Amino acid sequence: LSVGSKVLFERESDNKYDKYAVKATDEKGRMLGRVCKDWSFILASKIDLGMVFEGEVAENKSSAIHVKVRRINLSENIIYDFLIPKD
Repeated sequence: LSVGSKVLFERESDNKYDKYAVKATDEKGRMLGRVCKDWSFILASKIDLGMVFEGEVAENKSSAIHVKVRRINLSENIIYDFLIPKD
């Protein structure tokens, strides 16, 4: 991967090691790796609500790839059911 490459994110809710796993793929769907555990809970929770994210490689180090992440479905209304009063 080079700086500027596009990265897509997909939930892996069936991952037996991490229920919040999020895998990173390239535009052709090839798996690049997984989001680190420090961030996967945050990203997974938002994806589960219907938010869609993509990233762009900002830096490619030997130990980690740094990606700028942005939500791409901003115009879509996301209903946060925890904010809806219960009858």
